[in-house]
Amino acid sequence: MIVLTNKNISERFFVKSNLEESLKVASDYEPRIVIWNCAYSMTKKSDYNSLIGFKGYKEISNNFLECYANTIENISKKEYFLTEKFNSHNQFIDLYLIGGLIGLGLFVAFFIKLFIEVRKNFFQTAIIVSFLLFFCVENIFYRQFGCYLVGIFILILSHIKTKINE
Repeated sequence: MIVLTNKNISERFFVKSNLEESLKVASDYEPRIVIWNCAYSMTKKSDYNSLIGFKGYKEISNNFLECYANTIENISKKEYFLTEKFNSHNQFIDLYLIGGLIGLGLFVAFFIKLFIEVRKNFFQTAIIVSFLLFFCVENIFYRQFGCYLVGIFILILSHIKTKINE
């Protein structure tokens, strides 16, 4: 509520008179708005199979580049997006694009099972929720660092589970 009523704060959060205007201004500063719109439009293509996704990351990367080239009007912003070759910036979207409903379903099922097993332990539940929230704004499996994080994540959870079983 404070974001809408305080003029200074609303300007910092790009709040304008209507939603469309706010999104247009925010998209100039927040790349995820453009990226997620491109990901959505990719799922509408004829070569996308909603059950098993695209054929590979090369195809996804090319689709992102094509979308950036065709949808971004600001020349310097377009050049920046094409140079940086942004990925989906969302683990769930990435898994949906590469693995379709099957890949995304398996990923979500893994976390549901994990959550059911640790729901009575605050520390473990907090770790799972933290990772899920982080997955909403970053695509970590795309990089080697992400594999390290997931390895640490699984080790922490399995170590605590082992102690509980003993």
